[in-house]
Amino acid sequence: TMKDGLRSETDLSSLKLESWQGLGPLLSHVEDLEVDQLVGPETWPQLIECTLGATRSVAMATVRAAMLGPSVREPAGTEHDLLGSLEGVARFCTMDVLRAYDAAWATRRALRRLDVHGDKIVTVGSNSANAAPPCVLLERAGATTFDFFHGGGIEHIPGPVESPATVHVCWIEQDADMFRAVGKPALEAGMPLKIEQRTPAAGLKVLILSNYVHRDEPRLILRPFQDELLRIATLAPKGFQLRWRAHPADSPAEVQRTLARHANVTLSKGATLERDIGWADYIVATVSTTTLESMFSGVPVFIHALPIQADRHPFAFMAKERMFFHAEELWPMLLAVHEDLKAGRPATAFEARARAMVFRNGSGRPSQFDPSWTRASPVTKFAPAKTNGGGHHEDVRAKLLQATR
Repeated sequence: TMKDGLRSETDLSSLKLESWQGLGPLLSHVEDLEVDQLVGPETWPQLIECTLGATRSVAMATVRAAMLGPSVREPAGTEHDLLGSLEGVARFCTMDVLRAYDAAWATRRALRRLDVHGDKIVTVGSNSANAAPPCVLLERAGATTFDFFHGGGIEHIPGPVESPATVHVCWIEQDADMFRAVGKPALEAGMPLKIEQRTPAAGLKVLILSNYVHRDEPRLILRPFQDELLRIATLAPKGFQLRWRAHPADSPAEVQRTLARHANVTLSKGATLERDIGWADYIVATVSTTTLESMFSGVPVFIHALPIQADRHPFAFMAKERMFFHAEELWPMLLAVHEDLKAGRPATAFEARARAMVFRNGSGRPSQFDPSWTRASPVTKFAPAKTNGGGHHEDVRAKLLQATR
């Protein structure tokens, strides 16, 4: 819901929008929370101290990287070519190390005045270079950290999205499953839902939702997939209207580059997601949080899925009958659904099944957020849940909530 792809706290505040919707339920319980801020150097001596320490850390990281040699082999046999990724290695040894050091310095400074032993601390996305160190240091000081995972990620949790938090708070059970699979306690705490469900109609309006060209990605490796997705406009039957809602963090230049090839596509700018979804008769989406939200709209949803997403657990909720990769594959599916709606036949059974798989509480809707743990004692760490005969994880959420009361 940000205009022209803007993505910053200032822009969100100016538009009076909530910057982290996942924390929405906490805002109504602010009386139970204490808000604090980590502050960097404020005086010249502090700046000099921080700069010298950060420079030493950068030098040590650079020496260690150089000692690794031109390539690094992992025990599993995977080999990383450091020379081929020289720019990335340089960024890691400089910018990432500087950010991590500065964040750690500010956290240690805060811990001189704060006693966090036994406290619960909520973080958001503590998997980056400047967010992970505070999380680690706060845990070492005796706090229990709850990290609100980014939306409905439906990603491969091990690797770039891992967080050092004690408990990972997720919107959906698929994400919680992935954390538990690598031994991380996880809590499915529901998701904000503002989409109004309605009865589908055999209209001609198609909304395209995409997220392939985030401007903060060092390399736009998914750009060809955006081009393939928008190629559905070239193949669109006469009479269909297409509106494209690109992710607010996508590169405006890359969006315009693709848009210039399709005169029959209108770009959505400045409208809320709810408004765009309310306009559509059909939704064509990439794998994203908006895909989950679209499932509650009442209209048929078709998913542009990459080959790697086809048969993996996080994407199991997506029906094969609604997935496509090449643009030619979409229209036969969509037109068949269009004919069903014209004939008065039901056409959203796949969406109902997806909701049931994503939210396993029997209602097919997000769980109600339980803020009780914001006032309670810390959660006790425990071993990863075992699976029962049906292959489903035990109800870790119930154990966590019971432990916090």
